[in-house]
Amino acid sequence: MADLKTYPTSASVAAFLERVPNARQREDAHKVAALMQRLTGDEPRMWGSSIVGFGTYTYFYESGRSGDWPLVGFAPRAKELVLYIMSGFDEHLDLMRGLGRYKTGKSCLYVRTLDDIKLPVLTRLIEASIARMVQRDRDDASAVKAKAKAKPKPKAKAKARTPAKGAPKAKSAAKPRSVAKPKAKPAPAAKSKAKAKPGAGAATRTPARPRKVAARR
Repeated sequence: MADLKTYPTSASVAAFLERVPNARQREDAHKVAALMQRLTGDEPRMWGSSIVGFGTYTYFYESGRSGDWPLVGFAPRAKELVLYIMSGFDEHLDLMRGLGRYKTGKSCLYVRTLDDIKLPVLTRLIEASIARMVQRDRDDASAVKAKAKAKPKPKAKAKARTPAKGAPKAKSAAKPRSVAKPKAKPAPAAKSKAKAKPGAGAATRTPARPRKVAARR
């Protein structure tokens, strides 16, 4: 299958097919283009620089990312014609047995010339693939919608209120003052049990002796 990053362009399909170098392959490319246009009812479009596509379906990755790709298409290569059968081939094994000579990839059918295969069987194969992809496109779209509805919406964060102009600013809560712990009282000095001896400590005064007074005659 081609790179799914390939996108449709406004390039001319007719001009592209006329540039196919091999005359036999160019004729086969015109036949396949007419067949696919008739079966899809869509005009051909260039996808990238070398793929002719018809119709569109949306593919989804498990991550939820999506993109668009043709319902059916083809690309002339150097040695063979590549037809893009997007439903794959596992669902069409009965048709594949009666198709003729070919090789396959995941969604690619490689044929050297249209003479190697049976066109009625190829027509039925393309029709079956288109029907399968249209149904798959509807189922995928429904599944995506159901998943989107089931997914809970994230709650909006509450916006912080802006105080009105001139409004007093809210005072911050006062911090409790730290109370100084009372200082420990000094322990009272131990009283000495020993009695102070006389004479110890402050000096004691000796009483003065009375003076003798001579009697007056």
